[in-house]
Amino acid sequence: MEENLAVISNFNDRWDKDLKLTLSRDQDMSNVLHVFLKGRIDTYNAEFFQDRLNKLFDYGFFKIVFRCGALEYVSSSGLGAFVVEHQKFLQKGGMFVFTDLQPKVLEIFQLLGFNKLFNIAKDMKDAAYFLRGDDKVKKEIFPLSIRCPICEKRLSATKSGRFRCSNCKSVIAVSETGEVSF
Repeated sequence: MEENLAVISNFNDRWDKDLKLTLSRDQDMSNVLHVFLKGRIDTYNAEFFQDRLNKLFDYGFFKIVFRCGALEYVSSSGLGAFVVEHQKFLQKGGMFVFTDLQPKVLEIFQLLGFNKLFNIAKDMKDAAYFLRGDDKVKKEIFPLSIRCPICEKRLSATKSGRFRCSNCKSVIAVSETGEVSF
């Protein structure tokens, strides 16, 4: 936790037992801050999390890389905190980039369409493309969690193409952009 004080002197004035945030400046881009998330963001600590993001904003850090390798869970309240803060950071020319999302957290992002709202990178190399504004990065959409348009069964598409629903046997088409039709 001492490393946080080197970035923002009073960052640790509040803490939460279920969520640990560790800060680190990017070595190559001085305006980028890495926030390592450990634990869970839920109804009980979403306000705390939002307060910590506001502190980053107040200190002029607008480009944030959320390192989520140890983030176990995000509730709807936690996702709401990300969305509210994201809008504020965008107004200052900032961005959020998420890396190392656990499969179950990534699935939640995909189910709710947040993979289209946020920059999700598989690793720091891809995150750097987002941060530099490089158009070479194509947002990863597969594997994609979808619902059958006929019976609403949750399905997983690992690539684009035509698939048969295991429940109702309807043929479903998934485009390269992740759009579902039948």
